[in-house]
Order: sequence, then C-alpha cells, then structure tokens
Amino acid sequence: MKFIKPALYALVALICLYIVYAIYVSDSSVVTGAGFGITVTFILSVIAAGAAIVFPIISMISHPKSAIRALIGVGLIVVVFLIGYLVAGNEILISYERVGFTSPSASKMVGGALNMMYMAIVAVLGVTIYAEVKNLMK
Repeated sequence: MKFIKPALYALVALICLYIVYAIYVSDSSVVTGAGFGITVTFILSVIAAGAAIVFPIISMISHPKSAIRALIGVGLIVVVFLIGYLVAGNEILISYERVGFTSPSASKMVGGALNMMYMAIVAVLGVTIYAEVKNLMK
C-alpha cells in the first residue's frame, strides 16, 4: 500500500516529462494545434480523477476511525439529496424541451440536486449566522 503513492507520483512525473519532450524537442506535427493539448488535458484529468477516488479509499483503509466521520458526512449528503429528490417535481416545461431535456426522471433528478443545493445554502447561512451571534454574546 505504501508504494502506490510514489508509483503514482512517478507516473505523473513521467507524463509531464513526456509532454515537455513532445512540445520542445519533437519535430512532429502531432504536438501542433489544439488536439494535442486536449488529449493531454484529458489524460491528466483522468489521472487526477483516479487519484481523487483512490487516495481517500487508501486513507480510509489505513485510518478506519477517521473514516467513520467521512462516511457520516457522505451519508448526510445522501439523506439531504433524497429529501430534495422526494420533494422535487417531474414536470417537463416547454423551455426544457427546447434544449432536448424531455425525461421526467431526469427532471426530477435535476430538481432534487437543486433542492439539495438550496438546503445546503440555507444550512450554511444558518450556521454562519449562529456562529456570529454566538461570538457576539461572548
């Protein structure tokens, strides 16, 4: 397990060295234009997404007590989304159809995500106001 992180760092370093080589040393027409940049961006994005998924899992396995708090947070997010999803409607408006959005289940999913965001904003504002009032009382 402790060899995964250095191996990933080495892989990213090798990819970066290849990119520098391809840009500055190679005479190839492959590196000219936007196609090369988009390809490199895609590859690095996949590596970053993979690292964002793998490293927290490794951390949870190596520190299970701290993983409980993270799992509680994820569970709370899921519960808030479920509440938002259950409250959301599944109507399809004319403006939705103009952009090719015609599925009632997708409309309900988007409505649930929006409701979750609204609940999160209200919760953050509430906690912020509570913290400020509590500090004023000291």
